[in-house]
Amino acid sequence: MAVFGAQAQPQRSIIKRGAEAPAAGGFSSLRLLVAEDNQINLRLVNLMLERLGCRADVAANGLEAIAAVQRQPYDVVLMDVQMPEIDGVEATRAIRALRGLPSVTQPYIIAVTANVMREDQQSYVEAGMNDFLAKPYTSVELEAALVRARRSTDAQAVTALADSSRPVAPALLDDARAREIRDLLHDSGDDVYRSMVDNLEADLTRFTAHTVMLRDTNQTPDAETIRAAHSLKGASRSLGVRALGDVFEQLEKFAKAGDAAELARQHEASQALAAQSLAALRQLDKDA
Repeated sequence: MAVFGAQAQPQRSIIKRGAEAPAAGGFSSLRLLVAEDNQINLRLVNLMLERLGCRADVAANGLEAIAAVQRQPYDVVLMDVQMPEIDGVEATRAIRALRGLPSVTQPYIIAVTANVMREDQQSYVEAGMNDFLAKPYTSVELEAALVRARRSTDAQAVTALADSSRPVAPALLDDARAREIRDLLHDSGDDVYRSMVDNLEADLTRFTAHTVMLRDTNQTPDAETIRAAHSLKGASRSLGVRALGDVFEQLEKFAKAGDAAELARQHEASQALAAQSLAALRQLDKDA
């Protein structure tokens, strides 16, 4: 994967969740589509789905997701909110606009996002999304979302969800998350986890070079810079290095504001944290 890829206090979700179901299994009959452009996140969700006994087709952006739904019916779409071409919210609106076509079966759409503020949730509801998973999510949370999806009889209904916002852990690692992902990836091959960490390190190096170039040439951060920061935020959190993910959440904001100098300054200040995060992930690999 090549990218140039203080959280708000928890709020009560406006998309409501009922009582969480116990592990249910039996998802093999679900027709699933995963719309996700981040290769680390895609690899992890596919491994989680395999453990739950199901497989999914893949769309790399919103346009591909719309085309896939028109080609064949899906029961559930895991829709990443921020993707290239068009984002997950716009893709959902487009899919819901196909309701009148007899060849199109409306899926149960789950927003997958790091943005869980009340106003963000409102936009998901208005677009026609049924549920959401807050990044980074665990296999238990994914299973619970699929249970809710399977129980749903109306793909246009907004289903039950409880509070899903959670405070950021102050530690370098979200230990439970990091160990779960390590074990999940080790189960699929000895080198898979190490490769994921190597990819993260390579992407961090590219992002560093890019931000220095922007600063030194007085260029404004562009859309690619924003996508890269967003991707690194998601990849860091997916691997369990939440603190590093929080840094890239802030860097993404500086990129969106067009502030190359502050982007470079804050990124430079985070280099020690990045090194510590990579070292912690590699130590987890050795401890396995």
